[in-house]
Amino acid sequence: MTDEQKDVIEQLERRVATLENIVRRLTFVANTAEQLRSTRLPATKPQITPVVHAALPDKPPAGQDDLEQWFGQRGLLAIGVAALLIAAALFLKYAFDRGWISPLLRSIGAVAAGIAVAVWGHYRIRQGMRRYGAAMIGAGGGLVYLGLWAAAGPYALMERRIGILLLALTTVAATMLALHHEIEGLAIWALCGAYLAPLILATAPNPQGFLAYLEVIGLGTAITAYAMNWRVTFNLALFGYLILAGAGAAAAIATPLGAWMVAAGAILALHVTLHRSWPEVRLGVLLWAWVILGIGLGDVVGSERTRWLALGAAVAIAGVLWWQQFQRDPFSQETERALGLTNASVERLLFIVNPIAFMLLANAVETRLIKGSFQIVPAALAAVYLPAGWLRRSASHLITGFLLVGFAVAFPWPAATVTIAWTVLALAALAVEREAGRPGGRYAALTLGTAAWVCLFSAALFDRGSEATTSSLLVDPWALALYVFSLRNLATYPHSIRIAALNLGPKIVELGWMEGLAGVLADPDLKGVFESQAVENRSHINMGRRIVEEFVAKPVDAELCRWACAVAKRDYGRFLGELSAFVLGHEAPAPPAPRRQVTD
Repeated sequence: MTDEQKDVIEQLERRVATLENIVRRLTFVANTAEQLRSTRLPATKPQITPVVHAALPDKPPAGQDDLEQWFGQRGLLAIGVAALLIAAALFLKYAFDRGWISPLLRSIGAVAAGIAVAVWGHYRIRQGMRRYGAAMIGAGGGLVYLGLWAAAGPYALMERRIGILLLALTTVAATMLALHHEIEGLAIWALCGAYLAPLILATAPNPQGFLAYLEVIGLGTAITAYAMNWRVTFNLALFGYLILAGAGAAAAIATPLGAWMVAAGAILALHVTLHRSWPEVRLGVLLWAWVILGIGLGDVVGSERTRWLALGAAVAIAGVLWWQQFQRDPFSQETERALGLTNASVERLLFIVNPIAFMLLANAVETRLIKGSFQIVPAALAAVYLPAGWLRRSASHLITGFLLVGFAVAFPWPAATVTIAWTVLALAALAVEREAGRPGGRYAALTLGTAAWVCLFSAALFDRGSEATTSSLLVDPWALALYVFSLRNLATYPHSIRIAALNLGPKIVELGWMEGLAGVLADPDLKGVFESQAVENRSHINMGRRIVEEFVAKPVDAELCRWACAVAKRDYGRFLGELSAFVLGHEAPAPPAPRRQVTD
């Protein structure tokens, strides 16, 4: 005998001893209670019966009890339903192979048996047995599906299209029973059968009819699920509709009617999720609808009218989403408190993706107007977002509008003009926030200004490289590097010398520019802008002089300050001169000849 066997025997002996002890104590309690009932003592001399606590075994864990209960109530029921369906299917196949019953009687028998089982389940639900009755209705529906499939499939007793129609009617009947008894599982069962019907009864390719069938089943069930607040059924209805449409009805989506059918599913999801907190539907359905709509619009053929009608589906989706987010800004704190972080994050993502998706869809449809002048699309979107940001004081809409305008001007103009346009837009965005009090202007200005700076020294530089002279600062990369290096060297000097050099060097050059521009410009508003900038430059110059007077005392520091100021002034002046020549398109002035100090 091994050690493991000995341990097992010892454990069994201890358990038997424990059980014997429990039985003795329970027997003692039972005998004591019987003696007390048979003996009647006077009321004046009550006796206290000793309480004996028996060592009862612990209750089994709740999880184990729940698992056993589930298996006993639902698991065996599901196995029985599956066994019934499998037996019916095998019987039909066996009868078909042996030729015992005619095909017509087999199909009619399966349908009749299914209806009888479903009716029996209906009465079981009315008597309070909801789970059992619902399972029987599902099993009956499965038998009806098998009978109709056999009649329209291998038996060929009817056309396949008629079989699909009868399967759809069976789905409607099962859905009505689900609504009557308010059981979501029946609706899911019926919906799965409806989606599988065209697949198990494959007919000749008919994308238009298949898409129409999917829309009736999918959207009809989704509306019912929304009314009953059945989240799983709603998800299955819409996602199944769009996935099957993209897989089996791509040719139908490449028509105006098919595009609008896809848009109907997306718009239904937008409307429902406005009242239900179902973020997976709002995000997933829209993203998938945009994908299959983009594929369909790319394959649209026909006249310009046909293409514009198909593009109208994308306009409808973008318009409904824009209107919902116009009424409730997704980036506001009130929206985050009302919806929660998850739903607010989904709304913000859709806000960003919406104009991008619409521009991609508009480019895919390839109308003559958009193909020749694509800048019309972002300009039209900007014309919608900018007024919304202005009226609602919404920073997100205002920023999006300015960025769309900047994106629109990038198509028809050269890089240098785009740089100027983005700079003007950045100034306009700043003015909108500072003068009109509309939030978001400074963020739009920062983005546009950064883009203008990058474009100035990348695309604009390469476009103009062949026209500029070799002495140009913006063509010669070493000139700009030397200017930046000279400014960087100031960081190694004492703080007082660095501040004085930067204020007495570049600011003197800027002051000359500001005063010159203020004297030349005739527009009073622009003249005021440059005059105010000149005042700011004078204040910086005065600060630099004061620092020199207070903190630069040693002769060597004073000489170093004069030299740093002169170098910064010279380099900054050359940089501004080359920059202005580049922006205005003039030929850059030649750099000054280097001078050498001659000593004895």
